[in-house]
Amino acid sequence: MKDSLNGATIRIGILVVLVLGFFGSSTYDYGFKCTKCLRDSHVVEKRVFGITYWRSSRLRFEGYDLKPITGSACQHVFRKNGFGDGIGCGLTAEGGLFKERWEGLASAFKLNETVRDNTLLRKTLFAADSYLPPDATISYQNSKEGRETLPKLYLLSFLLRKAQNRAEWEAALAQAEAGELAVSN
Repeated sequence: MKDSLNGATIRIGILVVLVLGFFGSSTYDYGFKCTKCLRDSHVVEKRVFGITYWRSSRLRFEGYDLKPITGSACQHVFRKNGFGDGIGCGLTAEGGLFKERWEGLASAFKLNETVRDNTLLRKTLFAADSYLPPDATISYQNSKEGRETLPKLYLLSFLLRKAQNRAEWEAALAQAEAGELAVSN
């Protein structure tokens, strides 16, 4: 009788743990991107009651080598840029804040492959840092400084996506700093 009672208790205990684990567990997947060199990973975490018990990371992009431009390797500052890795994915609050920075820098790095001007790229990195510091938090967008500098970052990002040569790149930097879009006929 005592053995069957212990066996029943063990089975009930296992059942309780399985039920709680099923209802108390969750899977999170998100992008993790450096605000400086654009290194990008996809991370999947499995959690039970908020405690991560398994984590996997897959590198999607190695990131740009900053050493030739800044003189030192990237001191990564990662932010969650989105959740999911396919259909039905979304953007996190941090991802929304840093999206224009990432897109502008990606455009500048790509433009530098043809223009080959590390001084101009360094100026662009400095401008991006001054408009949105790489270690900024979500509260930056509501700060006085953020309200003054983020429009410049958005303008810079927009103009860099359109730039195709050195003159357009230099004009993008100048227009963003002035905070004005020059319109030509």
